Amino acid sequence: MNRFSYYSPIWIGALIGVVLARSWLQQQSGLPPWQVNLIYFVGCPLFGVLCQLFFVGTQGAFAQVLPVPGGRSIRGRAAVVAGALLMSGMALGGLAMLSMNEEGVGQVVMRAFLMAAGAALLAAIVAYLWALPLAAKDFPAGD
Repeated sequence: MNRFSYYSPIWIGALIGVVLARSWLQQQSGLPPWQVNLIYFVGCPLFGVLCQLFFVGTQGAFAQVLPVPGGRSIRGRAAVVAGALLMSGMALGGLAMLSMNEEGVGQVVMRAFLMAAGAALLAAIVAYLWALPLAAKDFPAGD
């Protein structure tokens, strides 16, 4: 896997973000130009970053490896736990955003999903940091 294919979720996600933003902006009326520019120049790249993070989570959960800066990686059970928690937190955050516009019970559900998402993401960070000292070098020196 080369750098282009590894980081492709960020670019593909940003392009999907542009398509979603255009679709959503067609339904809105009267937004000031600065808000439209903010959506395109900040929101779409952030959506790409979310796609890249989800890719890293799936890599940890299913391939049992998480990247660590400096040419090392977390492998095994720690990668699975951190990756699954990362994906769970992102999915729960998405569910919270879907329930955001509901009235009445929807607000309670949204807050419950947000709290669960925050707890899962915090647990993913703790699991990643816990396993960080055990991260193995990917390529031994001299090879």
